[in-house]
Amino acid sequence: MKVRAWNTMYANPIELAPIIQLILTVMLLDEEDMMQFVYVNHFNKEGVLTQELKLKYKSIIE
Repeated sequence: MKVRAWNTMYANPIELAPIIQLILTVMLLDEEDMMQFVYVNHFNKEGVLTQELKLKYKSIIE
């Protein structure tokens, strides 16, 4: 179920931006987590990360 949810958000980042922002706000940063790296960078490229989220995840944003 989690994979499906993440794939849905990946495919529809603009439409689901508020949900993505909420999830990433409460999620703990794990620099070793490849999933976080992939999704955070994708959402950043799609323009759905807030300034606060960009600061939070700056260590893994390319």
